[in-house]
Amino acid sequence: MLFLYLVLEFFKIGAFSFGGGFATLPYIFELADKTNWFDYTEVNQMITISQMTPRTTCM
Repeated sequence: MLFLYLVLEFFKIGAFSFGGGFATLPYIFELADKTNWFDYTEVNQMITISQMTPRTTCM
C-alpha cells in the first residue's frame, strides 16, 4: 500500500514539474505535512542544496 501511495504522490509532483521546479513546491510541502517524513526546515535545506549544485536552473 505504501508503494502505491508513493507512486501516486510522485506522479502528482512529476505532472506539475513541467511547469518548472518551483511549481512542485506546494505539493512537496503538502507531502511533508501529511506524512511527517521530513519537516519544513528539511525541505528548505533540500531546496537550498539543489540550487547550489552546478548546472541547475531549478529544482
